[in-house]
Amino acid sequence: MLPLLNSNSSIPLFDQIYGFFKQSIIDGTLNFNTQLPSIRQLAKSLEVSNNTVIAAYQQLTDEGYLINVPRKGLFVADLDTQEIHPQEKAQELPQVILAKDEKPRADYAFNLNQAGIDEASFPMKAWRKCINWALDKPFLQYGVYFGEPALKKALASYLFKSRGVKTQPEQIVIGAGTIHLMGLLATLFKNKMPEKQVRQIAFEEPGYQASRQVWLDYGYQVQPVDVDPLEGIRLDALEPLQPDLVYLTPSHQFPLGGIMPVAHRLQILQWAKEKNCYLIEDDYDSEFRFRGKPIPALQALDTHERVIYAGTFSKAFLPSLRLAYLVLPPHLLPHLEKLQHMGQSTSVNMQRAMAIFMEEGYWDKHLRKMRKVYKHKFEQTLASLQEIMGNKVEVTTQASGLSVLIKVNTQLSEQTLVQKARDADIWLKGKNDTWYIPENIPPQPHIAFGYGALPINQITEVVQKLHRVWFEN
Repeated sequence: MLPLLNSNSSIPLFDQIYGFFKQSIIDGTLNFNTQLPSIRQLAKSLEVSNNTVIAAYQQLTDEGYLINVPRKGLFVADLDTQEIHPQEKAQELPQVILAKDEKPRADYAFNLNQAGIDEASFPMKAWRKCINWALDKPFLQYGVYFGEPALKKALASYLFKSRGVKTQPEQIVIGAGTIHLMGLLATLFKNKMPEKQVRQIAFEEPGYQASRQVWLDYGYQVQPVDVDPLEGIRLDALEPLQPDLVYLTPSHQFPLGGIMPVAHRLQILQWAKEKNCYLIEDDYDSEFRFRGKPIPALQALDTHERVIYAGTFSKAFLPSLRLAYLVLPPHLLPHLEKLQHMGQSTSVNMQRAMAIFMEEGYWDKHLRKMRKVYKHKFEQTLASLQEIMGNKVEVTTQASGLSVLIKVNTQLSEQTLVQKARDADIWLKGKNDTWYIPENIPPQPHIAFGYGALPINQITEVVQKLHRVWFEN
């Protein structure tokens, strides 16, 4: 029994031979210990080269379908064909079943994801140009650990000018998103504090649940600390604790939106010095502040190397780029060097393209444009909520970022509000999961209204739809 070869097929001849014998062995047509034709004999019969047959036989041998008996030839191996029959196995694969409200976010007519960006305003032409420039001399090997020097240099300059962050390029760590970098930090501090059986990290309550979960996954004990809606984490609640680290969002508290005043920042820096504690400053969307002057980063005020600064390109530029960064105090760099086995997590060529984008001035131009775009969307969102919702909702966030948090004055649960919205083809998310302690969840639902990805001419329409499904049905 010989395979029928199709010389016009896109499948290589050796692959056709391999597939024929593999299937014959699996379905039992060729039984255990059956001897296959010799290489020369099969090549002559099929009118192919010896090398073509050798390649097919070698692959079958490597995968364990054949055994090579010296001076005798190739024989079918002892296989339990009932266990490897492909049709039976395919039928046994579990099916992934989505809940009725769990269709992909992109399939909704209106996307209110609070991290969504304005796709229509993305500078595709300039970005494509920078990618092409980076690929003129493509980097095909592994890159430098923890980030490309060109991007670190561009970032160091930008962060100092825009946020007052004091750093040398060597202090910057590039990674595939903030969550990945939190895993890196958690490992770094485990190695730095091997004598501690229980490591503690204080988190804002409510706070960024995804990052909090990473630290829990790494075995840290989370200490929730109450947040003032206007000023951020409460120092009086933090004072009696003895955490190793504190995770906070001083420039735009997540999710309540408060902006920590400078006096409060100085107080928490002094507290961190006295407690020998590190502060992780997540500055996730500080590029977009629509009222008043930008407040310096917490790191910019730090004189005792207590702040680890975290930023991302996901909000201001492109979420799919998966590019974020840390600025470490210099004395932590020796501990970082011990983590080189974790490798580089982001594309070298995309880092180089981003560096070019910044060096050529496209980055500053993009930010100037997007501040205007998002400010107009923010103002339109506030106006629509006020006009249509009135006192049925309260906007609790300040003028910054890509979303507002609304407190809904209703007897309905957060889950019900979210489901009603999704049934109306509007994707949005409640914020119950940002509270670590269930008893702290407020009775009135809090919903994130992300306007970043929403065309400005759809904002009023979406608010009208939400009013209808929440209050009129």
